Amino acid sequence: MNRFGATMAALAVVIPAVCTVIAILTIEDWFLPLIAVWIFYPMMCLGFYMAKERTGSRWINGVDFSKYSESEIGDLMCMFGLGMSLGSAVLMLSISFIAMSSIGIYVTIVGIAVAVACFLLPLAFGRPGRVRKMPELTAGMTVTLVIGMSVVAVVPSMLMAEGSVYGVEVEFGEDGFTVDAPMEHWSFKYHEIEELALYPDFDKGSRIAGYATPKICSGTYKTDFFDPGNYLRYQLASYASEKMCITFWVDGNLYAFNLSDDESTATAYAELVKRVPRQGFLRDGGFTWHAVDGSADRLSGRAYRESGARCRGPGQRRLRGIGDARMHIALQDIVR
Repeated sequence: MNRFGATMAALAVVIPAVCTVIAILTIEDWFLPLIAVWIFYPMMCLGFYMAKERTGSRWINGVDFSKYSESEIGDLMCMFGLGMSLGSAVLMLSISFIAMSSIGIYVTIVGIAVAVACFLLPLAFGRPGRVRKMPELTAGMTVTLVIGMSVVAVVPSMLMAEGSVYGVEVEFGEDGFTVDAPMEHWSFKYHEIEELALYPDFDKGSRIAGYATPKICSGTYKTDFFDPGNYLRYQLASYASEKMCITFWVDGNLYAFNLSDDESTATAYAELVKRVPRQGFLRDGGFTWHAVDGSADRLSGRAYRESGARCRGPGQRRLRGIGDARMHIALQDIVR
């Protein structure tokens, strides 16, 4: 490997390593942005190496290079290398948008399409005898391209990742509230909430589509928490390590979320208790015992009597709720 190749190899390790230190210190959930940098920045460096050295055809399958002249192969590899560098930069930028609510998914999809075009178009249009003549890249030109592309791709992608929602955030307004998480954004009026409840040990189930890292899980999930064996699709915005979850229904759809610890989740629930109309709660108040009747409605309150005695009728069972709100310190201030 020549000096330029050694420089590119060093950059492919040094820049992601620096980004790793910065991300761990500044970004709440750094898993996804660092995956993007560690994969695509080395690819960008490899692309510049191919463009500068006009080599690398042996790494590309599916193209019969025997039909090309030696000069055409060099020009084609220069175009392909530049396209590979540009496509890698686009991928780094587009993946940074994925946690910016639902619109980020569409931005990422568009970015992937553009990146694929950058990779494939040089080979698609570079037919034998029709390869565009590419100028030799001088050391100065290459250094300028490497620095410029690194700044354009890495810096904005890390800044956008830092500003993205990589946690779960809830904001209470006068008439409604919003919940933000990667790939999830909910906004509801308080009067829309039905069957509000708090579970200290909610089984999140498994992911159907959405976002999942060791810290955050959000998106469309399925769980049989309410009725074992019968899986229910629902929307989740949750810290992966936290068991306690707030659940509620809106227009027949189930939503569940929590915050970074039990105390914050219980505080958010207490705020909802104050603002959601009482008919929006389970009959038992939402944080004591719950009963399920699979042949009737989703969460039946018929196992609870107004007098305070709790019993279970035929076909009903007690879920894993809090036995008595007074036993849970974080909820004592919202017991009525």
